[in-house]
Amino acid sequence: MTLNTLNTLNTLNAGNAAGGSSNAVDAAGGWVFPDRIDLPFVDDPNVNPALLPIVANGYRDNKWSAVWWAWRALTEFAQLPWVATLTPAVNAPVLAQAAVQTEIDTLLDMARFERADALGEIMSQKDEFVSYFMQLLMASPTSRPHTYRVLHMANLLGCFCVMYFKAQFRRQRPSEICPVLLPPVPVPGHASYPSGHSTQAHLIAHCAGFLLPAAVQAVVQTNLDALAARIARNREIAGLHYASDSDAGQALATGPHGIAAMLDADFAAYQANLTNTALPPAKLPSYAAAMAAAQAEWA
Repeated sequence: MTLNTLNTLNTLNAGNAAGGSSNAVDAAGGWVFPDRIDLPFVDDPNVNPALLPIVANGYRDNKWSAVWWAWRALTEFAQLPWVATLTPAVNAPVLAQAAVQTEIDTLLDMARFERADALGEIMSQKDEFVSYFMQLLMASPTSRPHTYRVLHMANLLGCFCVMYFKAQFRRQRPSEICPVLLPPVPVPGHASYPSGHSTQAHLIAHCAGFLLPAAVQAVVQTNLDALAARIARNREIAGLHYASDSDAGQALATGPHGIAAMLDADFAAYQANLTNTALPPAKLPSYAAAMAAAQAEWA
C-alpha cells in the first residue's frame, strides 16, 4: 500500500513536464514554433543593407569622445616650445634634511588627525576627478559636451607636462623616506615633485572658470579653486605628496609662466584671427575650437 502511494507521487513529474513544455504552448492551447533560426542581424529579412551617404568631411568633430579629443589637442601642444616656456614656473624643491623633516612632520600629523575623515575622497579621487568639477558646474557630458572636452584636455595636458618635470627633479615620495606614513592607496610609480593631482586639478579649475559668463564667474571660480586645493591637499593627507609638491603643481598650472597662460594666449590668438585673418592663427586649434564651443554652452 505504501509503495503504491510512492508510485502515485511520481505523477507529480507530469507537472514538471508541463512546465517544461509551456514555452511551446500558447495561451489558447495551440502550438508555437520559432519564426526564425539563430541568424545574425545582418541576415534579418527586414534589414536594408544599403550604405548611408559618405559625408565630404569624413568623421565629424562632434563624434569624437572627450578623452580622444584631448589627445588631439595634446599632439598640437607637444609641438610648441612648452619646456622652455614652463620651466620658470617650477622651482626646484628644497631638499635640505631639515626642510624635508618639517614637511614630513606635517604629513604625520595629517595622517593622525585628518586621514580617517578624508579617506572617502582620497579613494574616490585617486584615479579620476574631472567628474567632481562637472558636478560642481552642475553639468554633464550630455548637457555640456564641449565643456566636458575642455576639462579632459586640461587634465591630459597637465599630466603630460608634469611628467616631464617629475623626471627632471626625481624627488622621492614622502612614504619612501618615512614608510610609517603608509598611504592608503598604491603609491604611483613616478616621482613626487610636482604633484600631478595639483597640476591637473588647478588647470581644470582655471579652464572651467574661463568658460563661465561674467555674472557668475567670480563666485564659481572661488569654488572651483577651493575644490582644486582640496584635491591636492587630500594627496598630502594620504602621505603621497609634500605641501611643496602641491604648491609647485599649482604654479605649473596657473602661475605667470604656467600652462594656463599658454592656453589663454593661444585662445586669444584664435579669437583675434576670427575677425582679422591677417593675424597669426591659433597653434592649438583643437583646444581653441572646443573652448569656443564650450563658452557658447554657457552663454
